[in-house]
Amino acid sequence: SGGFNLNDPTADLAVALAIISANTGKALPKASLALGEIALSGEIRKIRKSEQILSEAKRLGYAKIFSSSSELKHLRDLLKILT
Repeated sequence: SGGFNLNDPTADLAVALAIISANTGKALPKASLALGEIALSGEIRKIRKSEQILSEAKRLGYAKIFSSSSELKHLRDLLKILT
C-alpha cells in the first residue's frame, strides 16, 4: 500500500534528503544531486565509482552535490546544513 522499493544503497542519501526536506519544509537547491550510502551509525559512506559519477554530474550541470566527497561525513552534518 504505497511506497517504493530501493535496492541500491547509493540512494540512501537522496532518500534522507527528501525526508529531511519534507519534514522541515525547506526545499533543496535546484539542480542538486545526492549520492551516498548511510551506515547505521549515521556515517555517510563513499560508493563505488563515485568520482566517475560526480565528474559526470558536474559535466551535466548539477550545481549542488551532496556526497561523502563533499562536506558531509555524517548524517549530523546533513541536518546542520538543511535545518
